[in-house]
Parts: sequence; C-alpha cells; structure tokens
Amino acid sequence: MLRISIKNEPRCSTITIDGQLAGDDVDAVENCCEEAATLGRRARLFLRDVSNIDARGITLLRRLASKGFELSACGLYSSYLVEEVRRHAGSRTAAAAEAQRWQNKPSGT
Repeated sequence: MLRISIKNEPRCSTITIDGQLAGDDVDAVENCCEEAATLGRRARLFLRDVSNIDARGITLLRRLASKGFELSACGLYSSYLVEEVRRHAGSRTAAAAEAQRWQNKPSGT
C-alpha cells in the first residue's frame, strides 16, 4: 500500500510517502515528483513511514537527488538509505566539479 501526500507552499513543494517505495509504486511517486518539479520551486521528498525500498526505489531517489530534490526520511532503514543516496550524489557532484576545474585549468600550471 502506498500513500502520497503533497503540500504546496509558496517556496517549496513537499511530497510525503507512507508505505513502500517499490515495484509499481515507484512510478506513482516519480509522477508526483515530476509534477512538483514543474512548479518552479524547491521540491522535497519525505519518506515518513516507508517500510520497503527496492532497487527501483533507490534508483528513483538517486535520480531525484541529482535533480536537486531535498530528500529526508524517518526511521532507521529509510534514513540510512537516504543518507547513502545523498552521500553518493554529493561525491558525484564534487567529482564533476573537480573534473570541470581541471578541464578549465590553463595548460602549464
């Protein structure tokens, strides 16, 4: 079972998930997130009471993090996975910035 709640505020849209982020439920969450992203304000995904996250769910979290979504969670399991996704996204962002710096660095320095 999946429950999706959406709260639109002037500066931020928050999508709250209860249930599982697995199987076909991932598509429903992704659709809500894509819709929130089109509103032109900061978007946040909150995993409030999520008991299961499968590989598709983790892939979605990674994709959302790379698009600038703020991810947060309650509970040990969900919080751990969100932190791992954030850490992975942060290291990829840092690596991309470092590569860009090296590409723009004048030769001979």
